[in-house]
Amino acid sequence: MSLVGPRPLPLAYLPRYTLRQATRLRVRPGLAGLAQSHGRNAVPWDARLEWDARYAEAVSLRCDLMAALGTLGVLLSGHGVTAPGHATMPELARPGTRDDGTGSGAPKPRVSDHDNFVPKVAFPLADSPPAAPTSR
Repeated sequence: MSLVGPRPLPLAYLPRYTLRQATRLRVRPGLAGLAQSHGRNAVPWDARLEWDARYAEAVSLRCDLMAALGTLGVLLSGHGVTAPGHATMPELARPGTRDDGTGSGAPKPRVSDHDNFVPKVAFPLADSPPAAPTSR
């Protein structure tokens, strides 16, 4: 385990990842990461796993520093300790079901209150996905 990287999740979640979400497994898990710096447990699973995938694709010292500082800010503010309606975070739902852990089979909502959360620290990856490498 390292200081910065995606938070480790239960092994039972592995079959629930999409190919994109599975890219988080390329890097060592850590205590601080982009998902934590964007609101910890208040961030829905799909957004949380996207932040982890972005981190795995763009590991750098600058990204590590920004994630660590952002996570520290979120920890000190107390934001995101719990997901709405849960003690911590709901279980990761199977693909195609709601992110609320109920397994209801209902489609995921398109817009979430968490989409409007703006971290207090600017992140190098916050506004757009990493650029694809160009080949010559």
